[in-house]
This record gives sequence, structure tokens and C-alpha cells, in this order.
Amino acid sequence: MLRQNRSKVAPTRAEGEGSEPRRGADSDHPRGSSLVRQDSSFVTISVQGHDGTPAAVTGSSKRASAADSDEDGEGRRVCLCSNRAFTNFMQQRMQAWQPLLSPTRTAGIIGLASVILLSLGVLILATSNSILECKVDYTDDVGVRDIIEIDSRHCTDSQVTELSGSLYFFYELTNYYQNHRRYLKSRSDSQLQGKVYTTTGDVKTACSPRYLASDGRILDPCGLNALSVFTDSFELLRKRSEGRYEVIPMDETRDTICWHFDLDSRFKNPSKEEREKYASSVDFWLFEPAMRKALHMDVPGVGEGVENSHFIVWMREAALPNFRKIYGKVEETPLKLPIYVNITGDTYDVKSFGGRKYVVISQASWLGGRNALLGIFYIVVGAVCLVVCLVIMYAQAQNPRRMGDISWLRKALYAEG
Repeated sequence: MLRQNRSKVAPTRAEGEGSEPRRGADSDHPRGSSLVRQDSSFVTISVQGHDGTPAAVTGSSKRASAADSDEDGEGRRVCLCSNRAFTNFMQQRMQAWQPLLSPTRTAGIIGLASVILLSLGVLILATSNSILECKVDYTDDVGVRDIIEIDSRHCTDSQVTELSGSLYFFYELTNYYQNHRRYLKSRSDSQLQGKVYTTTGDVKTACSPRYLASDGRILDPCGLNALSVFTDSFELLRKRSEGRYEVIPMDETRDTICWHFDLDSRFKNPSKEEREKYASSVDFWLFEPAMRKALHMDVPGVGEGVENSHFIVWMREAALPNFRKIYGKVEETPLKLPIYVNITGDTYDVKSFGGRKYVVISQASWLGGRNALLGIFYIVVGAVCLVVCLVIMYAQAQNPRRMGDISWLRKALYAEG
């Protein structure tokens, strides 16, 4: 057991303060004795063993030192350290508590965990299944029809006649790998935060392979991520009479569909003066009329340039190849089916990589949108825990084993001797 060593070697007074003259290491003194010499910052202890061989130990003299003598008296070891090292915390002697995990207790803990996980899984799965969702594939409708009908045939509940509660409008893409390493790295975060680069060397590494426009100007923003922004635009409609539709308002503003962290720190436009000053060498392509129209930049609160809400949503990459991104929140509910979606700009190509495009209207709950995967995951893990619990209980019943003697854990054994 580690004990505190409280033996001290006090430094002597310096010369000139009335102390006796010091004796050198080669002076006559009894065998086994020691002599302390001190300057302004060190203590030197000369030690002579039984064989008469001198030795010296030197160390800092800022604090009193603790010394350990060898059993045969032939030398002295000096530890010039503070008493902080001998606290209960430093010596790991703090009082602690931990459960004694017998097989029965272990099985009980795992069984309790399985009950909790299974309950949460069932709750999440039931909540997810109760969320109404309507989805329509419009990949093949380019040039065929501009208005898509959504009725009960496209919903998770084929008997539903209206959609109520909080409703959100999404677009969904499949077979689109936003999580590809080259795609993820092809962006300039400092450029997205408002810094204007005027030479290719500043953006070539960050945005390769897409950093120059066809006329040789630097793209702002550059990179595969920004240049592949989703450009299809939508309007939600209800039918009033034959051939006459009424627009259902949707909230597409930044505060509604964007993460506040993105709004506060990640996206900022260069000033108008900077855009005009560097227009000859930098292509601010997001401010072109076609992009302003596609991303609804003229709608109040949606924002322009890299501060546009749809652009910000797109720049938060998806982890899986099949994903959906929010487009807006429906402001008028309930909606009686059928409802219609006007695709005002169907320009985004997904057929070249075998993808599909969907429009989705979904309810929202405390869980978010419809997602059975989380509930299934909880149920699977809970089932595994239940099986482990049953195996432990069966093994204990077939081959019972008593706990060993735990008297060695008594606190008295940790007391200092």
C-alpha cells in the first residue's frame, strides 16, 4: 500500500546570514552522513555510504522535500515535490461506489433496457405510421404536363379525403449521392461566408473541378455542391372550376425552412459594392435572372444569392442516396383532396444518373415526418437485449453460482497504516 512519506530535508541558510561554514564533500565526516549545500534555486545533498563513496542528489529547493533512506543506510533518495501528490485525489483513494453485478442483477438491468427500448420502438413506429403522406413521381412529366394531381391514390391512407394538421411540402430525389467525398469537398466555405476571391489559385484546391465559368471568370459560389443546386420550382393549387385554379400559399422563408445555425454563421452575400467592383473577374451567377426566378428570390423573406432559403437547404448535404428536402410549409389547412402542384420550372435533370424526382406533402408530429426506420431500430435493439437477458437467466438457472466473498472491499482496508 502506498503511504505518505513525511520525512523532510530542510534547506540550510545561505552563507552570509550567520550560518556556519559548509564542509566540502571531501572533508572528514562520519560514514553515512550527509551534507546539504544550497544556492538560490537548488538543494544539493552529499551522501556518503558505508563504503565511503560520496554521492550527490540535486533538486529544486522551492518547497521542502521528502526523503527516503535505503534500508542498508548506504544512500539517501530525495523527492523534491509538494504534498499535492499525496492527496486522496492524486493517489486515487477517493470514496466511490459501484454496483456488484451478479448474474441476476445483470439480467435484470438488460431486461429493463429491453422493455424501455421495445416500448420506445413501438411508440415511434405507431407515431410514424399515423402520419399521412402523399407522394407523386413527376420524373417523366417533362414537357407532358405542368400540373400534377395529388389525390388519395397517392397517399399512405387510400381512404383519406383531406389533409389536416401541420403540412410541409418536400421534393425527393433518388440515386443521388450527395455524400460522395469528392462532392462534399468541392466547396469554399469562406467564399460562402462572403469573401470574394479574384484569382484561380484561391479557389482551385477547394472547388475543383468546378471553379471557372465558360468565359474564364471565377464562379461565386464555386464547387460541385453549389452548382448542382436544385432548380425545379413549384406552386400548390386547388381547383375552383374547370381550368381555373387558386394558389395555396406556402411559407418558403429562411426562418421557416432553414436551420438557424446556417442562417447565423454559414452563408453571407458579398456586398453590392463588391459584386459591382469584381464583376469583370468574378461570376456571381446566383444573381442572374434565371436563378432568381427558379429559387423564388423575389419572394419576401426567401433571400437572394447564397442567403436564399432553397440554396441553403440544398447545401446541407444528405447522408443517404435517397433523400428529401423541405421546400415550404403549407399555410392553409386542412386541404381537401385532390390538390394540384404546378411545376413552374421543370429543368433539373436526374435521368442522366438513373434518379427519380418526387413531390411530397406530409404531416408533421413531435417525431418529425414519416420515418419507420428509427422505430424499427429501437425494436431490433430491444429484442436483442431481451434475448441476452433470457440467455443469462437460463444459464444461471441451469448452473447457479454464488457470489464470492466481498469482505475484501471493506473500507478499512483502504485506511492508511
